[in-house]
Amino acid sequence: MAIRFACACGQQLAVKDEYAGRKVRCTSCSQILSVPGGAPAAPAAAPPVARHAPAPPPPVARRPVDDDRDYDEEERPRRRKKKGGIPRAVIAGVAVLLLLGVGFLVWKLFFSGPSAAALAEFDLVPRDAEGFLTIRVADVLKTEAGKKVFEAARQNDKEGALKEMEAKAGITPQDIERLTFVAMSADKELWWMVIRTSKAVNRKGVIDGMKSAQERTHQGKKYHYSEAEHTGVYFISDQQMVFAPEPGMKKVLELPEKPPSGPLDEMIEMAAKNDHHVFGGGQVPANQRQAAQAQMGPFAESVKSLLEAKSAYLTADVKSKIELTIGIELPDKGKAEAAAKEIETLITMARGFLAFAPPELKPQAQDALNQLKPKQDGTRVSVGLSLESGPLVNALVKQIEMQGGGRREGGPQRPPRRPR
Repeated sequence: MAIRFACACGQQLAVKDEYAGRKVRCTSCSQILSVPGGAPAAPAAAPPVARHAPAPPPPVARRPVDDDRDYDEEERPRRRKKKGGIPRAVIAGVAVLLLLGVGFLVWKLFFSGPSAAALAEFDLVPRDAEGFLTIRVADVLKTEAGKKVFEAARQNDKEGALKEMEAKAGITPQDIERLTFVAMSADKELWWMVIRTSKAVNRKGVIDGMKSAQERTHQGKKYHYSEAEHTGVYFISDQQMVFAPEPGMKKVLELPEKPPSGPLDEMIEMAAKNDHHVFGGGQVPANQRQAAQAQMGPFAESVKSLLEAKSAYLTADVKSKIELTIGIELPDKGKAEAAAKEIETLITMARGFLAFAPPELKPQAQDALNQLKPKQDGTRVSVGLSLESGPLVNALVKQIEMQGGGRREGGPQRPPRRPR
């Protein structure tokens, strides 16, 4: 049951029996009242009667009064809401998101493979191809060695072929982010070259630079082909194009949108990580292994595990030194361990031939052999080598200068045009 009573202001109140003898606040005038019942309480002093009723306080918005509403012994002071500031829930949520973001970044950097976008760049490399070679041209040309070689090439471009290419295509070699060569079957002209640039190329200029190029269609896709140059070009986009002889071009246009799995899967993933300036990889067909074994004769027995390599790869990085790595993939860990031992034996044999090396090459050869130490990682065996970039760069520059000088000094020249 509820105890019902009235305030002096006329407001009717109702509370539960358990509040008998306790104090509550009137919901209308906010006066403290004693609930009837329970232990007798001292009578409250009657409020003084004024001849004129005081002005009512400004109305305050209140919740509707429920007659069965429970009342505390004394109303607790209301907490004032702070203006402004960020709720704790929001701060906690942001902190969780930051932690998740950092965790995801660490996973991507250290525990995940190449991204889908990076792998998609190699969609024009069939996983059953004989091999491929990809070069990050722009990054190589940013190195000191790359700058020196390119400057020599530009200075010896006496016929202006480089300048003409830049003018027509609207790009420079520094705009070529990646060049990838793919070989399906070199003897059948099933090969092509994919070029990706950092800026849009002038399609018309590229086509005009080809001699008598004609538009052709295969598999509903248009490309331009020059019979005179035995080369065609297909524009995937303004920043990606393919050059190939006609058999290779048709093969490219017949490729599925997503390449099926094949022997080069691991090689493509390694290349897609962009860890190296140059990456080349290919499979070793069984017939080639058998042919090599037949050519070696009795010596093949000492390298029989090496001859079972399923695939091979090479990486190169241009720094203060040229960092090279050569690796092979074996059928199992046992064969890989045996192949590593066979490589050590070959290195030991090579040291015995140093006495017959030219004196000027002996120090470099000795240094190279000392660096060759096979490293096994599961079914993979590799050896690394660091070469001084200076001598290699100087040799390249000298070769470029000789070619340019040969043209100036009466080397092979284009025959003069006959007057019409």
